[in-house]
Amino acid sequence: GVREIRQELQLPVDRQIVLTVRRLATRMGLENLIMAASLVARRSPQLDFLLIIVGHGSLEERLRALITKQELQERVRMVGRVDTPVLVSYYQSADLFVIPTALIEGFGLATVEALASGLPVLGTPVGGTIEILKTIDERCLFADTTPEAMAERLESFLKDPRPFLALKPKCREVAVTRYGWD
Repeated sequence: GVREIRQELQLPVDRQIVLTVRRLATRMGLENLIMAASLVARRSPQLDFLLIIVGHGSLEERLRALITKQELQERVRMVGRVDTPVLVSYYQSADLFVIPTALIEGFGLATVEALASGLPVLGTPVGGTIEILKTIDERCLFADTTPEAMAERLESFLKDPRPFLALKPKCREVAVTRYGWD
């Protein structure tokens, strides 16, 4: 179960886990996502969440510095590049997947992988993400790409994930029927 997977990955079993899988590059919007996490942590310190960033790239040092500057070491964990089986475990361990893209996103494979895992996905209204997430529910799209817009939707998920978790079957169905390998 999820508990065992989290223990294997050395993740907390009692916290909400927000996951993103990205190349650590500027247009990916990761700085905005870290700032959104900071806003949520400051506004609602009682919300106990852990943001996990999987991926590697040129922004790594800058993102680590930002996490430190925002005092988010307890709330944001960067795990670098991982092998596919480990990546699958991260998808299975998470409560929510976030696509924080700032600039045009083509077809987001990570989005579909998350949906196929039955994970609810929140994403910025950019490029291919719009089409994928609109099919599921308008609430899956942030109002825009700013940290404020992300923080607002993240906070509503963390306070009451039920409306989003109710979308899980639809997430999986959309991934399988529209984006299956066959």
